[in-house]
Amino acid sequence: MIETKDLNKSFGSVQAVRQLNLNVPAGEIYGLVGSDGAGKTTTLRLLVGAMRPDSGQVSICGYAIDRQVEQARAQIGYLSQRFSLYEDLTVLENIRFFAEVRGLSAQDWLPRSMEILEFVGLAAFKGRKAGLLSGGMKQKLGLASALVSQPRVLLLDEPTTGVDPVTRQDFWQLLVRLVSQPSLPSGQVSVIITTPYMDEAARCNRIGFMRQGELIAEGTPSQLRARLNGRILELCGSPLREMSTVAARDPGVEDVRLFGDRLHLRTLAGKSAEVINRLGENLPEAGCKLDSIRQVPANLEDVFIVLSEQGASASKAALDLPTAHEHALKILLERIPPEKYGWLLTGSASLHLQGVDVTVHDLDIECSPQDILKIEQALSGYIKTPVHEWETERVRSLDGKADIGGVEIELIAELEFQDPDGSYKVIKDFEHKIWLEWQNLQVPVLPLEEEAAFYKKTGRDEKADLIQATIRRFKEGRRD
Repeated sequence: MIETKDLNKSFGSVQAVRQLNLNVPAGEIYGLVGSDGAGKTTTLRLLVGAMRPDSGQVSICGYAIDRQVEQARAQIGYLSQRFSLYEDLTVLENIRFFAEVRGLSAQDWLPRSMEILEFVGLAAFKGRKAGLLSGGMKQKLGLASALVSQPRVLLLDEPTTGVDPVTRQDFWQLLVRLVSQPSLPSGQVSVIITTPYMDEAARCNRIGFMRQGELIAEGTPSQLRARLNGRILELCGSPLREMSTVAARDPGVEDVRLFGDRLHLRTLAGKSAEVINRLGENLPEAGCKLDSIRQVPANLEDVFIVLSEQGASASKAALDLPTAHEHALKILLERIPPEKYGWLLTGSASLHLQGVDVTVHDLDIECSPQDILKIEQALSGYIKTPVHEWETERVRSLDGKADIGGVEIELIAELEFQDPDGSYKVIKDFEHKIWLEWQNLQVPVLPLEEEAAFYKKTGRDEKADLIQATIRRFKEGRRD
């Protein structure tokens, strides 16, 4: 049904898709996962014929997309990430619009659309304007619009992003019902779906992991999880921060992550028993209370992390973070994406300066006054000290503290500070001038030179001098 051979696509010097080979038969849900920028959306656009590959072939139901584009597209239903409904049109009018764009006559689309609306659970809302639908209902309407032409191939680009868990569950039940209906006039449907959710990927018949444009792993969920059989340990006890530090030092441990009130460790192959024995001795010696340590099954998130780490390029800027800080930074990026909330790292922030990696010791985040209360609300479960206003001779700020897994994070929004000439300047926002790459995530960092100038301007000369000394030291290629 869907086949690609040696597919390549570049944008300038960036190769978005590299030697991609896919084969998705009828009746299969194929999940395409990978970090942002891995090439998933570009792949779908190549499959649907929205862009031309540099080289390689795409075949949809036996039609070559480069030579038989109309026949191939007639087999495809496509729901893009930024699918746009006409909010001033009703549910049925939206479906009519998309049906007529596909060249369907009224005698074809009208009875078909009623069947589809019944299928997705929107028949009772056919007269409601799309702008009045909930987020989940809009996604179902998007699916209905993609199905109106009775496609044999369905391409879905992160269709459940931003909807609640119940709606995601409903959406996936629809997909499973769709591919399990062999009696459809067009035959069984093939589905390729991209998703950032590993619990969704686990529902696919097969999964392909993409990294930097390449398909680096493929198989059923159970086959992929088997890669880490016997290598995941669950550690319960207290205090978690000290336990994490001790576990991370063990020579048989590759990775330590916080999962709620416990730790998950990934060990080297064949080393789990040794790690269990060593930690059973080392943790109590370090003053930690060890409640339990046991092997647990790997999940797809574990596999995803391993595959992502294997692709980390040594040429990219790297953060040398303690495990607790890794977890805290991950939570911050998930809960308050910097591109949405407008924050950046300050304090002892890390960056790649003159080819030298500077270690993060603090995860203080700075933002505009307009954003700090939104950030506080988004981090409500981690707030240690609520945001309050405070004032010194030179600075008036909003300040609060969060605690994520024992890592204290200061939330700062400068309202105004006094310049040497006595005038006041209102800080409205910060310009993100450095984006630090870490585990395929991007973190905005305030350049140290600007941070030093800021502390100098606000009368904190000692801290400014310390930062300037750090800059000089790292420019000379030395580190403590």
